[in-house]
Amino acid sequence: MRSMTLSPLDWLALAWFLVMWIAYDRFAELRARSHPSMLHRVNLARRDWMYQLTFRENRIADVALMANLSSSPTFFASTTMIVIGGLFAMLGTTSKVVHVVQEIPFAVDVPEEVWNVKIIVMVCIFVFTFFRFTWALRQFNFCSIMIGSAPNMQDFLKLPESARIDFANRTGKLVALAGESFNDGLRGYYFAIAALTWFVQPLAYMLATSVVVLILYFREFHSSALRAMTDGA
Repeated sequence: MRSMTLSPLDWLALAWFLVMWIAYDRFAELRARSHPSMLHRVNLARRDWMYQLTFRENRIADVALMANLSSSPTFFASTTMIVIGGLFAMLGTTSKVVHVVQEIPFAVDVPEEVWNVKIIVMVCIFVFTFFRFTWALRQFNFCSIMIGSAPNMQDFLKLPESARIDFANRTGKLVALAGESFNDGLRGYYFAIAALTWFVQPLAYMLATSVVVLILYFREFHSSALRAMTDGA
């Protein structure tokens, strides 16, 4: 009778996955403090946006932009719920999926119980992304409230410049936090794609995780989009 637990190689692959995810998250945060990064540049633009808002009497465009930003986490949160439902549905039809995957060259033959463990890990990943997307959505809603409660342009003219700066810093920080939560959710999707290879081969899982980290690193710190934002800055 085959073992119902993960093999040592599976445990190693899972540990590699978790360490790489957590370590990259911390690394990106620390490196962004001393090197140009996409998130840092966008956060500066968010703060500038909130500062410029204080000079506008009509803020319909700002509210529309905030609604547009809120639509992305709403879409991904809804999609994530569908994905989670599909993964739970897979738990009842594991044998059919195992048969299909085992036809792939180099696929490892494992018991259905081990497949169920891997599916549950996938569910945990998407539950994490769901919470991050919904938290991003709530924070964007908070930003809308902050914009709605902001003094109008004439009132700002009567206040010292420090009032504009304080509003821009506070609201810009809130928009940045919402964006970072959304970024965490998207990052979870990247790592979920890497986790799919675990169903084929633990070594492929480790390789895919490493590739995802490299992709995230180059997009965050060396992308053409970042160069476009920093040129002339």
